[in-house]
Amino acid sequence: MVRGIIAVIVGGIALVKPFTAADVFVVLVGIYLFLDGVVGIFHALKTRQGFSGWWLGMLESAAGLVVALMFILVPRAAVEVLLVLVGVWAIIRGGLELFGLVRGPAGGGPVWIVAAGAALSLVLGAILVISPSVGIVVAVWLFGIYAVVYGILQLVDGLQRRS
Repeated sequence: MVRGIIAVIVGGIALVKPFTAADVFVVLVGIYLFLDGVVGIFHALKTRQGFSGWWLGMLESAAGLVVALMFILVPRAAVEVLLVLVGVWAIIRGGLELFGLVRGPAGGGPVWIVAAGAALSLVLGAILVISPSVGIVVAVWLFGIYAVVYGILQLVDGLQRRS
């Protein structure tokens, strides 16, 4: 039942305060990335005598530290940059799918399905590029709904086991 209570509380917070929930999550990921980067640097330094490519581990870990600091210091901006990149990808994908239809559909399937998927990709991409904060809210709300429903199911299960 404790898991259910925690899930309902966390889900409720996500639904009521989506930006705060997103910021907290991104900061936690940033802390993980920071710790991973520090450990990676120590590992690279430790293995530099016996491994000629040690500097690659050092470089990768340093890059991880930069990303970690961005996630920790400016979490909202970090998420928005990520969502804009996803939006750009969706626009490119939708555009290429439409271009492929103009060149001639492959596979013999219904053209309208590919066209609908391309249009959906273009719309999603435009929304995320124009307003990445909408993507943040939607993603956190989906998680919040999931957590609340899961928590309620856990509570019902716990109550049924008690009776």
